[in-house]
Amino acid sequence: MVYREKLLERFRNNPKAVSFEKLVSLLESYGFEVKNYSGGSHYSVSHPDYSIIDVREPNSIPMHKPHVLPVYVKRAIVWIDRIEQAEKEKAKKAERKGANNDGQ
Repeated sequence: MVYREKLLERFRNNPKAVSFEKLVSLLESYGFEVKNYSGGSHYSVSHPDYSIIDVREPNSIPMHKPHVLPVYVKRAIVWIDRIEQAEKEKAKKAERKGANNDGQ
């Protein structure tokens, strides 16, 4: 199991004990961009390849010491799950496209 998968599983099992730095590290490993535009405590989260964050939901995570509040950890896990699902669908489409090209 890859380090980020182990970290994700640990966050799923205990969202109360997640440091801000570890959460940012995990999000970045999945391609998310985490930036502080205002200089305040809230960091904006986006993904350059997917628009998986619904416009109706907040896309920021406040830096909270010593641990990020569980609601933000759970929200980040949902975002990661959406990325994984999108990657699976992308791979299936590529596989089908390759199979169609082979049959021609």
